[in-house]
Amino acid sequence: MLVSAAVCIGMIAACGGTASKSQTGARADSRSEAGKTSGILEITVDYKRQDGRGSNQYAVWVEDAVGNLVKTLYVTQFTADGGYKKRPDCTPLWVTKAQAPSLSKEQIDAFSGATPQTGLQVYTWDGTDQQGQEVAPGSYTFVVEATYLGSHIVVFKGEFDRDHAEITLTPEAEFNSDEPQNRDMIQGVTARYIPAS
Repeated sequence: MLVSAAVCIGMIAACGGTASKSQTGARADSRSEAGKTSGILEITVDYKRQDGRGSNQYAVWVEDAVGNLVKTLYVTQFTADGGYKKRPDCTPLWVTKAQAPSLSKEQIDAFSGATPQTGLQVYTWDGTDQQGQEVAPGSYTFVVEATYLGSHIVVFKGEFDRDHAEITLTPEAEFNSDEPQNRDMIQGVTARYIPAS
């Protein structure tokens, strides 16, 4: 049973240090390959790097209204490179949704990165899927999943609609246990959806 804790934070942070590959603090070009313009989702995670093993693994992604993974925005390099085989508790939800064992090295390289240093991490979704094609209008959910100690996991989810006006979301933290150690690894998540102008 998940223990929910309300997370109130005025900033957005998403598990990543400095901007790299799919991470960026600036708004990305929102034009898909088809030339259409879509809105931007900025996810910010307030991340605190933990000492020791069995921690600091997380993933950030967007899924559709029925829970299918649309696009992975970031996953820690250890997990992406098969760390989930050595430590099955490394972001198990993402591993399943992304069908991680079937991903190619090129696919993994497109969204994985080193574990960041402590600080605010910003990830941007431009309304496209993993192949760069613009997705249909409608309801989507962003997910931040983090393994903060061994099998202890926290998940943040926020639903938004690409057809609506600008919105800021501050989802609650859903913990799978009461384990207090390293519980502050993800100190808060906020997301801001900015529709196309």
